[in-house]
Amino acid sequence: ARAYGAALSAMQASLAALPAKPADQAARETLLTGQAVIRLINFDPLLPPELGPHTEFLRVVDAMLDYNETGQKYWRAYNATAASTPAPKA
Repeated sequence: ARAYGAALSAMQASLAALPAKPADQAARETLLTGQAVIRLINFDPLLPPELGPHTEFLRVVDAMLDYNETGQKYWRAYNATAASTPAPKA
């Protein structure tokens, strides 16, 4: 259950900090934070609710869905910026 709380806190802290960051840093942060949370979700043993913190698990999954939408927004912004930046000359 502690890992679920940490995952929720990490996503909340990230969401609070993202608007102040440049597109490339925000996109990178959503990737790294999202990967860690997805890893937690994927490696959860999915025990029956009687044997594990099922409510907290579902909270993390729901929060991750919202976080993913936000992350996609920052990646679209980053890709739009990267696409309009000319390639360096060799």
